[in-house]
Amino acid sequence: MKTRSILLLAALVTVPAFAGHRFACVDNGANRLLLVDQAEPARGWSVTIPAGSRDLQRLAGGRLLVSHGNGCGIYDLKDGRCLWQLEGFSGVQTARHIAACDEIMLGVIAKGAVEFHFLKRDGEWFQKSGRVVRLTDVEPGPLRLARFTDNGHVLFTTGNPIRVVEWDLTANKEVWSAPFPGKGYVALRRADGTTAVSTGGAVSVVEIARDGKITKTWLGDAYRKQYRLDWFSGFEFLPNGNVVVANWLGHGAQGKGPHVIEVDASNRVVWSWEDHAAAKQVTNLLMIDDK
Repeated sequence: MKTRSILLLAALVTVPAFAGHRFACVDNGANRLLLVDQAEPARGWSVTIPAGSRDLQRLAGGRLLVSHGNGCGIYDLKDGRCLWQLEGFSGVQTARHIAACDEIMLGVIAKGAVEFHFLKRDGEWFQKSGRVVRLTDVEPGPLRLARFTDNGHVLFTTGNPIRVVEWDLTANKEVWSAPFPGKGYVALRRADGTTAVSTGGAVSVVEIARDGKITKTWLGDAYRKQYRLDWFSGFEFLPNGNVVVANWLGHGAQGKGPHVIEVDASNRVVWSWEDHAAAKQVTNLLMIDDK
């Protein structure tokens, strides 16, 4: 009888319906930074940011670090206010705060090469002057976002033909690389040692093993028409293993597809966000589902 009561009680427990995601994104078609909250739309906001913005990182204290084409800025996650802005650069593609040394790294295409500038803290904010690592023997053109591995190396996509590169900044040398299809935007080192990369016009995210073999592909050209895919740029993995990726609608594709999609392990799109009044070309995203 007790077991039956427990079962009846469990049957009465309702699982709340999925109300959508909460996320920040960069619209580099309209030069805006957005916070989208599908469960509570009134909490969303949209603010103007400098041209050339691409990268996003969540900081402590409810703040966002955003790369600008001419530097970077820190924004309040609650209302989008710009709290601090640093200018004076050009060709900035990526910005990452490094907690271990409390510095901001800017990845820059400068004078025909890739440079990483490290900005030291100056009181509450950061100063422009700092050490610079200029990479040797790296084609700079396709550089977009950079990410760190657990051992402090930096991952980025570059070259012709395109490849993902792991670079030791201390020794200033390449320690690993692997080719992949498409153009590339961002690479993430996973806990199992594989590297996931978004492929631009090949509209996929691929997983690459240490031996350079592609071991998994999310979406791809076969799914382009079905899901109206155009160009894959920034992406993240959710705790359940799904991939959330920005479907950048450039090259004449504005208004012709979703801005952001979520795909599961079976290559099934399980969620998407499409609002062409709110955004033109979403190039990167940052999931903020926790309240």
